[in-house]
Parts: sequence; structure tokens; C-alpha cells
Amino acid sequence: MVIDLTALQDEKPGVQVVVSPTRTCVGVVLATAVALSAASASGGKFVDEEIVMLDRVARDPARFIELAHLADTSGDFGARCEQFMRQFPSLDGWPSQRSADDGL
Repeated sequence: MVIDLTALQDEKPGVQVVVSPTRTCVGVVLATAVALSAASASGGKFVDEEIVMLDRVARDPARFIELAHLADTSGDFGARCEQFMRQFPSLDGWPSQRSADDGL
């Protein structure tokens, strides 16, 4: 889910977007991509305060991408999403499902 909070902001110009993922590896990666894209396109910040993928906060979207990108891009999309999420030890294997299709 993507929520545009532009109408609720104070007088400062800008866009504020909240991206809430399905709690799967694919969902979190897609939501992260949307949030990073919005921040990059608007010259804004990437705020990862709920999931906290990195130990240190990387509010610059380019810096987050630099720190978190995968060198190995083999495997299908779902496998790469799971690999991306498993690189963050602080998440302790969360989310447990690869995608919403798992187990159906």
C-alpha cells in the first residue's frame, strides 16, 4: 500500500509517501524499491525506521542502495528478493515467507 501524505503536510512544499508492504520478502523488496524511487525522484530521504534493514540509518537513497545492493543477481525474482532480505542479520530471518504465493 502506498499512501501519499501530501495533503496532510505543513506549509513546506514536498511529497511525503508511506509505503507499507506485504510481510514477505518480495513485498518488502517491492515496497523498498517504491520508497527508494520516490525519494530519489524527489530529492528526498529514505526513512527505514520500522524495518531497520541496516544497523545505521541511511537516509540518502543512493547511499542505501550502495550499502544494500546485491552483487550476485542470479536466480529468479523471488529468490533474489529473499537473498536481499537475508543479508540483514538484525532481521533474524524476517519475513519468513518468500512471497504471498508460498504455501498456496
